[in-house]
Amino acid sequence: MAVWICYVVTPHKGLQLDKRDVQDLTEVREMLATRIKQWEQEFIEKGLIKGLEEGLEKGLEKGRKEGELIGEAKILKKMLVLKFGALPDWVEQRMAQADAALLDQWVENLLDANSLEDVFNN
Repeated sequence: MAVWICYVVTPHKGLQLDKRDVQDLTEVREMLATRIKQWEQEFIEKGLIKGLEEGLEKGLEKGRKEGELIGEAKILKKMLVLKFGALPDWVEQRMAQADAALLDQWVENLLDANSLEDVFNN
């Protein structure tokens, strides 16, 4: 590329370059090639770090939501036991499969329920 610039571009523009200038251009080209590799590695490292941070954030959020769900189910179970006594297996199974919205509904149903069926039959 430096040779092309030296012998094609510069004479066309009325400029002249000596061999030192051509050598400087070669050094610049080599420096840029090295620097581009460094930039590429930096971008890769930054991408990995960002990906790890985002993954950690999502994992923590998922863990927090699962923890809330488990806590809500545990409180509901305690309230059911206090009000109705030992729970049958079908109650345990339904609670194990419930999402947060369903658990919330059952908590509300519990307030006016006279039986377990009243809680779980919306």
